[in-house]
Amino acid sequence: MIYLSIATTGIDPNKNRIYLINILENGRYRGLWGDPKTHREEILSLGNKEIITFNGEGFDLTFIAKKTDIQLTSFDMYRYLKGNKFYEGATSTKEWAKKLDLEDLPSVHRRLKVFKEYEQSGKGKEQLLQWGEQDIRLRQEIHKNIESWRKKYRRPLGEGFAELYSYRKRKDFFTFLYQGEEIPKIDLGFHPWEAKGEGEKLEIRFPVVEGYIAPGEKGKCIAYPLGDDGLVEDLQIIEKQGQMQKKKIQTIGLDLLHQIGLFL
Repeated sequence: MIYLSIATTGIDPNKNRIYLINILENGRYRGLWGDPKTHREEILSLGNKEIITFNGEGFDLTFIAKKTDIQLTSFDMYRYLKGNKFYEGATSTKEWAKKLDLEDLPSVHRRLKVFKEYEQSGKGKEQLLQWGEQDIRLRQEIHKNIESWRKKYRRPLGEGFAELYSYRKRKDFFTFLYQGEEIPKIDLGFHPWEAKGEGEKLEIRFPVVEGYIAPGEKGKCIAYPLGDDGLVEDLQIIEKQGQMQKKKIQTIGLDLLHQIGLFL
């Protein structure tokens, strides 16, 4: 596993340059300084490893692909946090630095100013490398905290695990969404629910009937029709003031993995 980030002269990969690629592997930092094309072989070797980034899919890896034609993929912590409906907390490196009581990086403007001074005088490289190491070690700490938080949403499934990730409410269906490792191919149709999964994705879908809780009371309920098989019980989630009760959804969603486990 490696952590990766970059430092650039701007945000446009068509106009701006990468001047530093930060890599942290087995606790050791190395900075690939200068034009990434001069580090092509080392960048290619990263494709065989698990890469962890923070907005890497939208920035770091996009820049690297543009400058080197090397396509890398990563676990993007930023996308994970933004897409996870059960997560409520820091979603930027600045917020995480404050939460973890770690020193945040200087502003992009200040770092770019030092780089421009380096281009003119040759001074400042060590400072930029120091900031690069600080940046990538912050990402490592963020990842440790995310992984610790994720454990409470995971349950064993087949030879791997499934992690409750999100949910969707539609007029006729309520769907729990999971992701994980080695999810077996599932295509089960049990009234009143369906489970489908293959690879790294799993969905459990319920037909729903919407209605008011009681006359005059603000809010809605989602009533799940129950079958005679007794697979699902107590499936009523209350929605008030536009927000779902996430704790209730979480409890039901995790319990359903045990239900599926009976049939694998």
